[in-house]
Amino acid sequence: MDGDADISLAGCSAVIQAGGRDAASLADVYYDRGVAYAHKSRYDESIQDYDQAIHLSPDDAQALNNRGVAYTHEGRNDRAIQDYDQAIERKPGYAEAFYNRGIAHHRSGDIDLAIQDYDQAIRLKPDFVEAFNNRGVAYHVKHQYDRAIDDYDQAIRMKPDLVEAFNNRCLAYLKKLQYDRANLDFNQTIRLNKDYGNALVNRDLGAVEAPARRLSWAASPP
Repeated sequence: MDGDADISLAGCSAVIQAGGRDAASLADVYYDRGVAYAHKSRYDESIQDYDQAIHLSPDDAQALNNRGVAYTHEGRNDRAIQDYDQAIERKPGYAEAFYNRGIAHHRSGDIDLAIQDYDQAIRLKPDFVEAFNNRGVAYHVKHQYDRAIDDYDQAIRMKPDLVEAFNNRCLAYLKKLQYDRANLDFNQTIRLNKDYGNALVNRDLGAVEAPARRLSWAASPP
């Protein structure tokens, strides 16, 4: 992935330096370079490129979503929520933006708002496995362990190798003092990924970027 990101960075930068693109095309180039920077965890530079893409194309919901993801990675959750709000305003059916806003609300401690966003993401995209898993985590935080387990069950039905869901369900069963059932999920977690780390504490929430648009860097500018 780093190799692909390096190729994209070089290609995008060459196109930007060459000039001659119209605003819409140049917005795509900045967007793609922002994606590449994000893949290399260079979030400040990613945000700068999304800034340029949004300046050139203010209605670009994907760029707003991705800039929100970058802000989330930097721990700037309030700023991320502003971008997710704008992405949803421009694209009301954007399930990933609702999901990502749920993560930002969760990390800000607004668990009820997080659940509302996960609910909406699932309504818009009923097979949104990660949203089920994250909603389960949110219910866990509220000590609603049965509801959390229901969501982990659903995530596992849709994606039987989702190690995070087995790990999280293990935690919920431990809270219910169902140790034998928790042990089954713990063992499955280790079977799926023996290097998962401490399977009793790892519950990371991951935001979702929109993909690169993959322009042809070999083409000469118009």
